[in-house]
Amino acid sequence: SASVNNRISENTFGSNGGVAIDLVESSDLDTDHFTGDGITLTAGTSSTTGNNGLDAPVISTASVTTVTGTACANCDVEVYKAVGGAGDGAYGEGVEYVGTATVDGSGDWSLTGITTLTTSDKVTSLAIDGSNDTSEFGFNAVVVGPMVVNSTGDQFDANLGDGQCYTGALNTQGLEACTLRAAIEEANASPGAGTITFDIPTSELGHSSGVWTITPGASLPDISETVTIDGTTQSGWTAQPVVRLDGVSTTSASGISLSATAGPSRVSGLMITRFDVDGILVQAGADGVRIEGNWIGSNNSGSSTMGNGDDGIDLNGADAVIHGNVVNHSGDDGIDVLAPRATITGNYVGLEADGAGGSGNADVGIALFADD
Repeated sequence: SASVNNRISENTFGSNGGVAIDLVESSDLDTDHFTGDGITLTAGTSSTTGNNGLDAPVISTASVTTVTGTACANCDVEVYKAVGGAGDGAYGEGVEYVGTATVDGSGDWSLTGITTLTTSDKVTSLAIDGSNDTSEFGFNAVVVGPMVVNSTGDQFDANLGDGQCYTGALNTQGLEACTLRAAIEEANASPGAGTITFDIPTSELGHSSGVWTITPGASLPDISETVTIDGTTQSGWTAQPVVRLDGVSTTSASGISLSATAGPSRVSGLMITRFDVDGILVQAGADGVRIEGNWIGSNNSGSSTMGNGDDGIDLNGADAVIHGNVVNHSGDDGIDVLAPRATITGNYVGLEADGAGGSGNADVGIALFADD
């Protein structure tokens, strides 16, 4: 009879020559049932596969306290610390049970309150449906530590994909330095990084009058994963940005560039000045982006020299929210919109934060295009 409705729960795996759990397609069995077919990558259930070929979950984010992802609606998902066995590659094996989450009707799940994970651990997961069919282990994810920018420097990350933002150097307080460049690199290399925050000491080069200026020597990496960059976390922030990203030393660069895979990221609480292309570029496909509370082309001095060379915000992704920004002194338009369903509210476009000063954007305030 078919091998279905088998519940596999809270076991510990390790050192197996093949995959930890193998849902075998019947045609792939040898006559002695010694050989399975490895990880099942094809989505969808199958009545000719063990446990009906229930799909493994996908982990979206993994931090030391929370793991989230997608799976079959209303299933249970068990999360495990993981290593790769000889036959597993980057899938499983589950070496330590962490906890169980219940999937909602939309297929989303979240396991919170975790206390047993540390940065750079790997985690995997399996799904169990209402009939007790249990999936194989899904793809491993790296547990990402806090991405806290504590340096105004511009060094690269020392070890991409380890879940830690660390340049290999120390900041002026003797702490492991995390630059904005390194944080973006690590976020791109570690899907699910979540949030980049700021805690830069006043002893760092570029601090003056309560503002910390980061001056990249070249373009920052395009953001390719969903991430929040939150300048409001820097000490000294009240109702205006205190972290400034200044492009005076770059060429052919935008301040923040979000690639097609970066939706729905959020950028908030930054000053972005003097880049020769756009202040913020949202590329086509980066849908659901939020741009909130930034000063783009302004340091509130009224100086036209703070502007970015092309547009303040160049929006090519759908369903964006642009709220509460100052967008001034752009070399072309304040905000270009080349995508549908944007919500643009509460911004100062062509004015300073006081609602009065500034010399405006060189061309249109907000331009909406029928096509790109």
